[in-house]
Amino acid sequence: MAGFEYFAILGDMRTGSNFLEANLNAAPGVTSVGEAFNPHFAGKKGAIALCGVTLTDRNENPFELLDAIRNQDGLAGFRFFSDHDPRILSHVLADPACGKIILRRDPLESYVSLQIARTTGQWRLSNVNHRKAAKITLVPTAFEAYRTELASYYAGLEAGLQKAGQTAFRLDFTDVGSLDVMNGLLNFLGVEGRLDAISRETKRQNPGSLREKLTNPEVLEAIGGLMADAAPAAPTRGGQVGAYVAARDSGVLFQPVNGRPDPGVESWLASLDGAAPDQLLRGFKQKTLRKWRRRHQGHCSFTFVRHPVAYAHRAFCQNILTPGEACLPEIRAALRDQFGLPLPEGTPTKDYDAATHKTAFMGFLGFVASNLSGQTPFRVPAEWDLQHEGLRAISSVAPPYLVARGPSLAVDMTYLCQSAGLKAGPPPAFEEDGPIPLSEIYDKKIEAATRAAYQRDYMAFGFGPWKQT
Repeated sequence: MAGFEYFAILGDMRTGSNFLEANLNAAPGVTSVGEAFNPHFAGKKGAIALCGVTLTDRNENPFELLDAIRNQDGLAGFRFFSDHDPRILSHVLADPACGKIILRRDPLESYVSLQIARTTGQWRLSNVNHRKAAKITLVPTAFEAYRTELASYYAGLEAGLQKAGQTAFRLDFTDVGSLDVMNGLLNFLGVEGRLDAISRETKRQNPGSLREKLTNPEVLEAIGGLMADAAPAAPTRGGQVGAYVAARDSGVLFQPVNGRPDPGVESWLASLDGAAPDQLLRGFKQKTLRKWRRRHQGHCSFTFVRHPVAYAHRAFCQNILTPGEACLPEIRAALRDQFGLPLPEGTPTKDYDAATHKTAFMGFLGFVASNLSGQTPFRVPAEWDLQHEGLRAISSVAPPYLVARGPSLAVDMTYLCQSAGLKAGPPPAFEEDGPIPLSEIYDKKIEAATRAAYQRDYMAFGFGPWKQT
């Protein structure tokens, strides 16, 4: 046991605290009682008492309610926001008996979500059929005031922890959808119970990009919101330096998007030095990457983004369709059993034809669209995460010199070789993904379904409709 007698979720409105609380309450031996110290109610809207303590008594002495929460069976806790009773906050931050959970979300995302909730009056969603949609007008000055106040609140949390010599379990909005992370949180809290699945009780209310939620999306550029508009529904991925691959001798470095290996690109990279792929330099760390860059003055790094249709088809074939090392079995099983995709029980046989493949792939694209927008109980795997999110992640270490695109790969690779002072050879060659070539099933419906899922990649990289190359 960690020795905690209670816990506090330190977040703010529209940071995903309802979803986090639902998952904690689904764990054996854990109870979260809601917004215990909201000045307007006790626990939930309209409630005038909580744990036997009236709202009047709590407002007079908040520690009476805190003691009542600590005395609940199992491990109990509450959600605490920036506008809740400040008398409790300093005590919680300094109290070693309290398990602190700090929950954050991109401030622009939370601000827009907050304004939509205020417009619709819908603060929590348990049935997607009851979703109330609305668009809001984003006022830059109002957002900046909100952002500044929110930053001050979180800075105060961190300062309070440092002064008290305390620590916290930190979560991003998108982390709550990860079963592994949630069970890690339960381990941190010192409870024995674990979750078997992420709770479906609370649904994301406002899926889609920020642009789709605004009446004036052009204002995003004025406030530097374009990067926030690209914020993922799944956890932001690191630079994944360990996935980088460098030529044996030449100063050329490949930074794969989302850390996914790419045999076709790696074979081309090895050919620059007349070497085999197993002679490429791998296993980089920050320190060894810096050394490599110092040794190769004038080095060129690049990444490669596929057309979203080809990218999604590759993920479907490698990670869903065929069982094996690359397969994601939990999601594959759910797609078969819950979503009704016509996936074979094992490796596809000759009975698995183009019509079946197209139906399955279309179903997968629909799932991916929901998965990327946070509407499924599954995390967003790197295997089909947005490519421009992968680019942003590797750029956090160092932006690539060149972003090569599938449709212009030959031209891009020639330019890269010229920049590196190398003789340009044939562009990378790629094997067909899966038992049915994409060219046999591609049509306007597949293009539309892919665009619905990967609109931000289409916009970020300027892709048009897919063409076989």
